[in-house]
Amino acid sequence: MPQTTIFVSYSHQDQRHLQQFQRFMTPLERAGLIGYWDDTRLRGGDDWYDEIDRALRAASVAVLFISQDFIASRFIWNEELPRILARADAGTLKLLPVFLSPAAVDLECVYRDESGAQRRRKLAALQGYGTPQKPLRHRSLTWSDRERIYQQICEDLRRMAPADSAAQLAASASGAASGAASDPARVVSARPPLSPPPPASPPRERAAHAYVLNVQLERRDAQLDLRYTLPGSDVIESATLAWQALDPPPATIAGALDEPGGAALPGELAARWGALLGQLLLGLPAARLARLLRTLFDRPPPAAAPNPSWMPVHLRVCTSDPLLVGLPWRLARWDGVPLVDSGWQFSTSSVADPSEHPVVPAPAGVLIVAPHGAAPGQAKPTPAEATVSALADALRQVWPSPRRAENVRAVRTRSELEDALRGSRCHLIYVCGTLHGDPAVLQLDDGGAAGSLPLAHLAELIARTPTRPAAIYLDLSGQLKNLAAAVLKLGELVPLVVWRRVGERQSDSTTIACAWLRCWLQNGLDPLAALHEVLAQHPTSREAATLAVHARYRNWTTVLAAPWRASLPHLKLDRDEQKALLGKHLDELVRSDTRRVLALVAYGSADNLLSELPEQFQYHLERGAERAADINWRRLQFPDSRHELARALEEELRLQLWAQSGETLARVLRRHAPNVTASGRRAVLWLNWGLARRGNGEAGELQPEALSDWLRFTSEVLGAGCPDDLRVVSYLALELDRSAHGELSKQLQDERWRPWGKNPRFRLSVLPPLGEVSEEHLYDFLVEEGSGCDPAIQEEVAQRLVAQTGGCFARVVELIEVAERGSWYDLLERLRQQQDGET
Repeated sequence: MPQTTIFVSYSHQDQRHLQQFQRFMTPLERAGLIGYWDDTRLRGGDDWYDEIDRALRAASVAVLFISQDFIASRFIWNEELPRILARADAGTLKLLPVFLSPAAVDLECVYRDESGAQRRRKLAALQGYGTPQKPLRHRSLTWSDRERIYQQICEDLRRMAPADSAAQLAASASGAASGAASDPARVVSARPPLSPPPPASPPRERAAHAYVLNVQLERRDAQLDLRYTLPGSDVIESATLAWQALDPPPATIAGALDEPGGAALPGELAARWGALLGQLLLGLPAARLARLLRTLFDRPPPAAAPNPSWMPVHLRVCTSDPLLVGLPWRLARWDGVPLVDSGWQFSTSSVADPSEHPVVPAPAGVLIVAPHGAAPGQAKPTPAEATVSALADALRQVWPSPRRAENVRAVRTRSELEDALRGSRCHLIYVCGTLHGDPAVLQLDDGGAAGSLPLAHLAELIARTPTRPAAIYLDLSGQLKNLAAAVLKLGELVPLVVWRRVGERQSDSTTIACAWLRCWLQNGLDPLAALHEVLAQHPTSREAATLAVHARYRNWTTVLAAPWRASLPHLKLDRDEQKALLGKHLDELVRSDTRRVLALVAYGSADNLLSELPEQFQYHLERGAERAADINWRRLQFPDSRHELARALEEELRLQLWAQSGETLARVLRRHAPNVTASGRRAVLWLNWGLARRGNGEAGELQPEALSDWLRFTSEVLGAGCPDDLRVVSYLALELDRSAHGELSKQLQDERWRPWGKNPRFRLSVLPPLGEVSEEHLYDFLVEEGSGCDPAIQEEVAQRLVAQTGGCFARVVELIEVAERGSWYDLLERLRQQQDGET
């Protein structure tokens, strides 16, 4: 029967909270609604690591009991939490955080997402039960309060249960449960199956990270020496193999790949080659291999010894031997199974511990070297022309900007190549063509000797460039006999070389290259991880099985040109008047010698997406609208209690900013402010108290007297506590009906004349109420913000969108997002049909 399967991650120091929570899970588990697991289910003799691994794989929901002990736990932080966040990022696991006590939730946990990219996430950003500012151990919460919170979790989990499980709950309520099952103590000690039996060969879940292992290979006479190291470590294992005893001989494998029309790689041949390569890499006696893997995976006894497929590994084959560099390491197998199926990535390198850290922008400078070998204008495009067109189209989709022409350049002749290397910044050089002769040369379109380009000459040209590229992709066919030696030369100059290992072009050669560019440059991934992702999608491809990587970098950074949020309409559309006034008031604040605190109030109706306004302001200011300030942004929670609000505000502020006992407010504010070193700039701390509903009666609404208390607190407490070299913006947004705008405006005007409103260290700034989107604002967005809307229809789109929505901000944004996900022409056609019946 389908179940919601629960995995609980907690520190043993919080055992009593777990026990309180278990009491609420027992009835759901007894009814068959959930499968529940925490480590109290472990029994003597269990392999605790494997049991935790099994439970986490089966889970559909993870409950996190977050405390400082939780964060301090090495196992939770390094093992459990990265895997939990990775699965949550992929959408296969729902998180239910329970904030138990004050903790360092602003620390970033590092994990790898579904695409293999390294990500960071703060626990403070998670939405759960309790908050970092008001956790369950808060002095205002009693045992009964926590009971109600656990009951709410129970109800939420019950709603997640599938419909047939709900039917089972009704059946169990009629008495199906036995007396033994109804005993909480016995239920906790039981070990029911967490999920239906898995399929025979389930797809392997991506691990949170890949381990790194260096294998240094050195061929001496009739033997091959192997030395194993971890990054930054001494040799941890070594071995010697008899070179002549290897079957098939490695030279036979390389020779079969080098020649044009090389090996077709049927399954039997790939398996035979893979077994040899696996022996080359992991050919240790069983006991020594077990020691190596225990060290690699950090699994000392008494944990069970892992096998090579236990977790993904980036295996770096370190050698300067061209024959070894040219072997198809991706075919390597262990116990008959390809290691790439377990997430292993392979690269060769001339150094065991590279220190280079390439930083590549996106859009990046791309130079395509693609001689056509035929006169332009012929009826059928040459393979090189087709490749250039495909690459240009892929990059156009990666960087949908008019500036892409400045970043991508294709050359056909030796003179064009030398000019491009001298005059432009190339981050990636893509070389496409056919090698001829021995030594092999690439014939450019200059013709004759002038157009002959041995790859050794390409290395010389790159060595003379003012700024060397970060990556080279050798999409070459033909005579590849000496290509490995050329790769070693290029690898001394460039951090990353990707090269084809088969002499005959494959039908998917260009497809794989384009997919790699998109995965790397569009998503900002490490290019090796991106290539591994792409190749894994072509399990039967000879191109994917043999494509090789030579790398000598430790970490790779791909800097995207703009954050993901830059494309969201709600960050750019309208709000011009509010942004302009914000810039004016902030500029006056940072330049004033007397002002210390600015109370900033924004208001509007519910359909104005007022909750998004702070993000708009941050996006606007971070783009450089205000150059005189460095701003740190802090999100606060407005106190739930309105009784003695001024005191509650100070308590919440100190609690949520992690004030130490006896620490002055000035010190707390300074600790959260940016460190400013540039002259002429001012440190600003932005305190966002969130969004409040304006009203006079209902619970949780911000009544007029509460707004007055907040303004007084900002003037008297923040104004007095703010250090002279710091400025504070205290921001509050009020949501209210348009009919009440006038009343609020009058109250705010009256507040200015109160004694605390005249405090010289304080200023109240009220932004104009947010209104409807006009045709003018919308047209400016379509024209100036790179929306992708064709200029031929921009005017009509603006008119029809405003007519359709009445200028309602939320509805306009919703339709814009529909168009950006699909087509502006499709949206316009739908608007025409709805408004005047056109087809």
